[in-house]
This record gives sequence, structure tokens and C-alpha cells, in this order.
Amino acid sequence: MGVAMNPEWLTHRVRQGQPHVFSVDIQNTENNPRVATCGCDGIVRIWFLQALVDASKEPFEKEPERDTDSVQMEENSSKENSCSNHKIPENALASSLSYHSRSVNMVRWSPQGQLLASAGDDFLVFIYHKEEGRGYSPFGSNEPAPVENWRGRKLSGHSNDVLGIAWSPCGNLLASCSVDNTIIIWNIHSDTIITRLQGHESFVKGVSFDPTGRFLASHGEDLAVMIWKTSEWRIEKEIREPFKESRTIEYQKSLFYRLDWSPCGRDLVCSNCLAFCEEKRTHAAVIFRRDCNFEKPIYFRSPVPILCVRYSKRMYKCYKDKPVNDENESYSALALGTSSGALLVWVSKSSKPLLILKKACKGAILDISWSADGYSLIAAPAIGAPLYIRFTEEELGYVLNAKEEKDFFDSVRSQLGANYENIPLTQSTIQLEMERLYAKHIQEGNDHMSQHQNNISQELMEREKKSTVHPSEQQQQQQQREYNVGKKRRIVPKCLSTAANPQESIAENSRLTTETNHDENHIMKSSSSNMNGYTSIETSISVSPNGEEALAKRNMDYSFGPKKEEESPSNESSFFLQDFHRKLDSYTPTLGEAWLFHSQETMDNQYSSTKLPAFPMEWSKHRVIDEEEKISLRVENDELCCIRNDTILWQAALGKNASPVALAGEKTTLYTAVTSNNMLHLFSIFGSRLYAPVLLNARPHMLQVLKGYLFVILVNGEMSLYRVPQVSLVLRTSVGPILPEQVVEKMGQPVFYPPLVSKQEDVCLTLYNGSSYLFQKNLGNWICIADDSFIHSEFFHINFNTQKENISPKYLLTWFRKMAGKTTVPKLSNVKPAKVFLETLAHLETMMASASILHSKEEFKKLLLCYIEKLCSAQATQIPSRIERLREVLDDILQGQQGFFSRNLESTEKRNFMLQVLLPAVSKNRQLQNIAEEYVEKIKSM
Repeated sequence: MGVAMNPEWLTHRVRQGQPHVFSVDIQNTENNPRVATCGCDGIVRIWFLQALVDASKEPFEKEPERDTDSVQMEENSSKENSCSNHKIPENALASSLSYHSRSVNMVRWSPQGQLLASAGDDFLVFIYHKEEGRGYSPFGSNEPAPVENWRGRKLSGHSNDVLGIAWSPCGNLLASCSVDNTIIIWNIHSDTIITRLQGHESFVKGVSFDPTGRFLASHGEDLAVMIWKTSEWRIEKEIREPFKESRTIEYQKSLFYRLDWSPCGRDLVCSNCLAFCEEKRTHAAVIFRRDCNFEKPIYFRSPVPILCVRYSKRMYKCYKDKPVNDENESYSALALGTSSGALLVWVSKSSKPLLILKKACKGAILDISWSADGYSLIAAPAIGAPLYIRFTEEELGYVLNAKEEKDFFDSVRSQLGANYENIPLTQSTIQLEMERLYAKHIQEGNDHMSQHQNNISQELMEREKKSTVHPSEQQQQQQQREYNVGKKRRIVPKCLSTAANPQESIAENSRLTTETNHDENHIMKSSSSNMNGYTSIETSISVSPNGEEALAKRNMDYSFGPKKEEESPSNESSFFLQDFHRKLDSYTPTLGEAWLFHSQETMDNQYSSTKLPAFPMEWSKHRVIDEEEKISLRVENDELCCIRNDTILWQAALGKNASPVALAGEKTTLYTAVTSNNMLHLFSIFGSRLYAPVLLNARPHMLQVLKGYLFVILVNGEMSLYRVPQVSLVLRTSVGPILPEQVVEKMGQPVFYPPLVSKQEDVCLTLYNGSSYLFQKNLGNWICIADDSFIHSEFFHINFNTQKENISPKYLLTWFRKMAGKTTVPKLSNVKPAKVFLETLAHLETMMASASILHSKEEFKKLLLCYIEKLCSAQATQIPSRIERLREVLDDILQGQQGFFSRNLESTEKRNFMLQVLLPAVSKNRQLQNIAEEYVEKIKSM
């Protein structure tokens, strides 16, 4: 059988001739739990629950009465400081805390049980923590010396009486409501106000966090219950209908409106309600279901007002040794206190109350609390001693074990549409400001993570759709491939693949197919102006119909803040010397069909052992130098002629039996020709020789004149860069290490795009398989800038350039990545998420290194933001060192000068970049908000 008792000693000072307790709460621990109480004497008392258990077994004697003179002398003192005329048992009182100067309205233990909060009529909230040593009794009190030493700290923010408080499930936040019509959310670690919620039109008399931390419920005297969404601290739902008839004298006199959530977070129960039954009003408590959007209320009717409600923290079942199932369902327990002092206990499995105690307390029950084990209950009355009840397992049911309880909670919360476990709440105004900044970036079109993934999925669908073209249609398309050489239009025959896998054949054809079109699909627009001394390169890249158009057209906006017009970079910000202001589609020597079917290699086997095809025969007799001014080199009668608009500008003889095999030039620098005896001839812009003929080691594979440089690749793989017109060697190396095997095996296949030369005179080459390499003179090695190594990366295709048709020197890596993605499709399906995440992280690190080498600071910053977002994502929890990596980046930027991240950011923008971009991205994961707040404080203190 259970036990019920009214411990007369567990009260506060005499109020209107009777002892009382305004609020009670049992510590959420099963190891020697404590009980906190408060009242209008301004004192918070902490008791040991074990004292109540002992008192239920053996009654204590009353304190002997004193004589009349003693009572007269100590009348005022006893009224102010004595609990009652009953003796407090030894070791029952843990501590007495007299920090408040007026009545204390509510006490609540933190979820972990380490802290205690109290709210009072002095407009203050106090947080108490336990320290070593013994405590002290209030001055002039006859109470026994407290056993424990508790110390409090003040939270000041309300402008009137504070009536209610509630802890968040994580224990980091505290909500307080007041007569000033507001709710304050406190960060208890820094004792600061996170936000102030204003939505009620009158006194706010009760607040409660749901167990998932997703919502905060508040009940006001304006006859409204507000459901606040904690992620944004805005009103999610406003409930008024069930309370519209509740403006009665009984409820207006009620000091507090208690409300509570079920332990699974599905139900919200509120007190102080009036319901209609058979056209008559009746008092009730009302339950709102979250799965019904807090509508369709369920009423617990009572003949007298219900002033407080409280769920047990535990779930129960009927049969101890049986698992939870349909025959042994789990249920919750709810206690309700009325204005007449009656106590009701309901269980969710039954439509009738489990227990009704009509005379449980002498006065109205203002608060109720359950113990952590789910079997003890204490009710706090406005008049008289509190009620203590100890249930047995047979009466209330058997508590679910930890696994059964977790499975039940997970099941319920999954039905509600999400798993709300371990969702932290905002803990500071800094966190809210960081989230506001991040939301601003998203609003401005910078939610690149989701946009990037959507674009990838669309591209994959388009590729898959186009890869399923009927073979006959595919054959017809391939047979109609055309290309232009000068003014001639030629049809290139295509052989159908015999590959077993059609997709492999399509991918193979896409590597071999590049079309030249001087009028369509230009990646670069024509421009007559030089940008920072860049050399014009007329190059053409057109995408094959095998699904590549989607990649060419994709454009992701990663810009921060309002979009601005693209400004021409200064000389200091330009990495490469030459410019892209010409049409990239007009570079004829790198035409795939011409190189494949019209190479001199097919007619001359002299260099059959070489790795690369020789220079195309079509451009050994005629080559366009400048399309706008119609300047070209042409061989007529064994003489080299420079022609403009069919007018010969100059002529030069090449020597005996010297037929040209390669022509190149640049209208402001020089012109060059290589003859069949491998002699390199150099001419000025007016046709005079600049240097004696230079004997090359083999026939040229590529011959290109840049502004101030002559670039040569021979068929044996030798690469040379000369400084002209003084003709001095800058570097010489071999392209053999960067040649893929499939290119080596297919003689005549195009190999390189036109080169790029940096201000440091390093050479960057892009192969026709999409890979790009940079040869650094000071390192003496090739460096991989972009390739298809990370095929499972979420960022395999990127485009930071906001102008779809232009290649900006500020976004060189974007161009290189676009070339790498032309012949390769990212494979994200049927791949473990962990592998995708690790490859994505490694790919971002590699691209940041490439952007650093290219001095592309804009791309570096945007890649760094993507990297920070991935480190702060939920997927990153699988990486043990993710916090260390995150701190390494932030410390390097904040304190470093020559670190990898610091040297790629301007010193004047580092702090602003962290505050406006990086730290808001960190704060998106609220589990890391302490890190964001830490670095914000560091920046502000510098």
C-alpha cells in the first residue's frame, strides 16, 4: 500500500494564520534527491526527500509551547522567520537561501539536478549552485543549521513580479515570465539575456519547455496559450478558443497558471480552463496534442477550478516482466491540483482517474512535483502543510527501463515528423546574431549547399536521360558531326563504338568530340580592350550533345551580400599574364576532329615512336592570327606571307626545301614558323628576322605565341617556354608525367588546351581529359590543379563565376573545374554517405590549395566557407578531429600571419570575414555555438 502524509514542518512562514508553500520541485536524480520549496517569506528552502520517507514511517513530536511572555516578545520574529510550531527533523533541511527580498513564487531544478532556479516578486531570478562546506540559517531564525552550502547569483531583466520559470531540456537556458507581459530567455552560463519574447497582452503566469526542446509554451492572463518555436523564438501557434470563457473571478485571483508537457513531448496540458458540458460551463484542464497541431482539445473536467498540472517524468506499463507491446502498452501519469485542495491522478490508459483525494490539502494546491523514480509526489498548498504521497508499483504501474523508454520516445517523435534528440537551443545573443547573418546570406541567394546538390541531381538526370538515346539516333547524330577549317565546312565520319556498355562508349565519344563554332556557345565574349596586359587567345570550346550542356550552363551564385558588377582585377590580383577577352570557341589548332583525322602523323611515320601527335596539317599552310582584324599567316609559293583583308603586309623566304609544318603568331609581338627540317624561324611584326633559325629536337605538337612569350611542345613531350623578343629560355621540362595513358595510346588525339603563363613564369596546361597541371619553376615539379580524383565529391562540379559566359581571372579554378567535369560524371548514387563526406572534405581542401596556388582569393574564400560548413554539419560528427580542424582554421585566420589560411586572406578583411561569414556558418550548428561565441569575443577584445 502507498503512503500519504502532510509534513507540518515542511512549510514556510505563517500566512494569514496558516503555513503555506507556493511552489515545490523534486530534484531530478535518484541518488539522495532534494526537494526545493518557496513561499512569501522570501526564503528558498532545500530539503532531503529521504526525511519525508522517514517521516512517513515514524511521526515526530511537536515543539513544546512556550510561555505567554516569550510568545509576546518573539511574536514578530516567529511570524517572520519560523516555518511553523513543529520541530524540523534532524538532517532534513539541506539549506535555507534568503537571497530574495520579497515573496518567492516558483522554484525549479535544472534537468541535470545540479542547479536550482527561483523567481520572486522582487523582479529577480536567482540561480543556485552547491559549494563545499556547511550553510548558514537566516538571521534570527530558529531553524537548525543547514547541512549544505548553496550560493546564488542574480539575473535581473524584468520590470515587475516574476511568476514562472522553466529550464530547457539541455539545461543551458532558462525561461522566466512576468507581470510585465514578457518572457525572457536566459543563458545561465553567462547570465545574459538571449531574447525577450513579447506576444501576450497581459500578465504571463506560466511557461514550460517541451522535452524535445523544440517548443516553449506560455500561458497568460490574456486568455491565450502561446507555442513558441525555439529555433527562431517566434510564435508557432496561438491558442485562445478553449480559454475564451475563462475570465472568471476564480481565475483572475489565481497567482499562477501551471502548464506542463508529457514526457514524450506529444501532449501539452494547461490549467485554468472552462469547458462546456451539456450547455453548462464546467472547470477543466485541457490537453493539446502536437500531432493534431495543438487543436482538438481533450478536457479533464472538475467541479472546482484546476490550478496546477504536472506530468510524471517517467512512463509506466502494467506488467513488469513483459515487454511493451499492444497487450502491455506504455502510459503516462498526470497529477492535477484544484482550488479546493483536492488532488487527482490520471493515467493515459484509462478514462477515469486513478486517484481522487478530495481533502488532500487545506488550501488550494498551487504546485505539484514528481520524483525522478516516478513514485513520489508532493503537492504545495496555499494554506497548510504540503501533501506527500508514495505510490507502490502495484498502484501506479511499473516504470519502463531506459531502453524501453528510449524506444518509445523515438517512436513517438518519429511519428511527429522528426527526431528531436539532442537539439541544442540558442545560448546567447551572439548566437542569434550569427544565425541572423547566416539567414541573410541564404536570403540573398547563397544557400549554395542545397543549390549545389540540386544542380548535381538535375545534371545526373539529364545525363542519364541523354545517355539512353536510341542507337540509331545516336549513330545519325555522330555521322552528322561537322567542323570548320577557315571558310571550309567539313563533315567528319564517326565510327560507332563496339563497347559492351553504351554509357562507356558515350563517355569515350565525349572525350574525343569537341566542336568549333565561331558564332554559338561562346564561353568568352569578344572584347577589343586589354585587361591588365593579358594576351588575347582565340580558343573555342563547344560541348558535345552527350549531356554536357547542363554542365556548361550551370551557374551557382556564391556571392556574399548584394551582387556587384564584375570589376577588372588589378595587375596585382591577376595571376596569369594573358587574358581571356577573346572568344574561347575560336581556337582552331586544338580542334579535336582535325587533330584526329588530318594530322600529319597519319602521313609521316618518321616520328612513330613519339608520344604526341604532330601539328595539324590544315594549319601548317594557313592560320588565322586575329579574327577581328582578319590577320593570318599563309604559305604561298614557298614564302611566308602575313595577310590582312586579302592584302599582303609582308613576305619572307624560309629557305631551300623548307616547307612549313607549323605557324603561329601574335599581332603585337612576333610571328613564327617551323619548317619540315625542324627549324624554328622568328619574325617581327613587320617581317624582319629576329633570330637565327633554331633547331628543335623534334616536330612541334603545339606552337603558341603569347604576349612576351613563345610556347612550344614537341611530339617527344618536351615543353619549352621562351621569353621574346630577346629569345631567352625561361624553362624546359617534359609533359610526359602528366599525360594519361589513354591519350598516349591514341595517336592523333588532341591533348592540350592553350597554355597559361603566370607572372612568376609558371606554365599551366589543361589536358583534353579535363585535368589541369601547373609547372612551378621554383619547385621544379608539376602540380595538379584540377582532375577527376574525387569522383564522389559533392563539389565535383562548381562554378563561382556569376557571369555565365565570361571567364574571369578572379575565377580561374572554376574554369579548370569545369574542364575536369566535361568528361566525367560524379558518382554519388550507391555510395556510402561516409565515403561521400570524406571525399568531399578532401576535395575542398585540395581545391583550396589550388586556389591558393592560383592566387584566386575570391574562390579561396568561398571554398573556405564551404569547408567550414561541412566541418560544422551533422555528418562531420563521424570525424574525431573535426573540432580541432575547425579551431585550426579559425586560429590561423585570427592569429596567424604566414599560415595557409591567413596568407590567402587580406589582413584588413580577416576579422570582418570571420564575423560576417565564417562564424555565422559555425553557429548554424548550435552544438558549436560556444565556439562561435568564443571567437566573437576574441575578435571584439582585439
